[in-house]
Amino acid sequence: MPPNSAVIIGAGIGGLATAGLLARQGVQVTVIEKNDEVGGRAGSLALDGFRWDVGPSWYLMPEAFDRFFALMGTSTEAELNLVTLDPGYRMFFEGETPMDIPHGATELEQLFESVEPGAGTQIRDYLRSSAEMYQLALQQYLYTNFTSPRSLLSRKMLSRLPLLGMSLRRFVNRQFQDHRLRKILQYPAVFLSSQPKRIPALYHLMSHTDLTLGVQYPLGGFQEVVAALYRLAVAEGVQFRLGQEVTEIYVDDEGVQGVKMVNRQGIPSGQLANVVISNADIQHTEMKLLPPKFRSYDQSYFAQRDPGISAVLVL
Repeated sequence: MPPNSAVIIGAGIGGLATAGLLARQGVQVTVIEKNDEVGGRAGSLALDGFRWDVGPSWYLMPEAFDRFFALMGTSTEAELNLVTLDPGYRMFFEGETPMDIPHGATELEQLFESVEPGAGTQIRDYLRSSAEMYQLALQQYLYTNFTSPRSLLSRKMLSRLPLLGMSLRRFVNRQFQDHRLRKILQYPAVFLSSQPKRIPALYHLMSHTDLTLGVQYPLGGFQEVVAALYRLAVAEGVQFRLGQEVTEIYVDDEGVQGVKMVNRQGIPSGQLANVVISNADIQHTEMKLLPPKFRSYDQSYFAQRDPGISAVLVL
């Protein structure tokens, strides 16, 4: 096999981004995807002259995209045409008038104050705390490899320990009384596949993304983000094998050797590599692709955990 080679399982957003970054560092990268197109859950549906995003449609955390594109030698402005949505989205409440969520601190404070006296000032303080936690999370977690426990035990993070012992629901409910305002601030829990009563108040940082930074939209749909990642990966020499499903990560006592796969016609083949990165779900990777002796978890581990919640998408 080539001395500096990698196979990436899955051409979703994570697989595409990883492929581009590795190839730019001189790694010979092959991406294997079971579908006939890239994008994974960031999919697209075309019908009768119309097209829908059938996965993510909110462009949040713009600095993460900016950083990625800079690492790839380009910029967000060069790759995407973004617009800020105002209002960002509309919240529906059963039996009540919907509420549009505006972009801008002043407008948001006015909205909260109109619903609940005193909530305008309260949301200002809430979002100030959210912004502080967001920046701390970026510094401590997003851009670290966790090579040392010190990254988890900084003085700033230790001072926020009470937010780990309190639920998001309790944290929000202590500050706001109107059930509609509570729902606006608690619904980001769905992005964590959980409920406000189960996730730590620490995650109120997520309100910084949509309420402060705002919701952006790439013109042409989220499929344009996928197209940009794919375009950059191809430009760096990444090879894509579509319509091929990985059936096993081949590992022996000397280490990983590559993957086995099968095409649409059921014809098996293989791809050698000295690094394998799986962008598939962890349970599928552990239980279906890895030999039992090399698994980090067994079925009992996954049986005790809740998978990501389902959602009904209206397109």
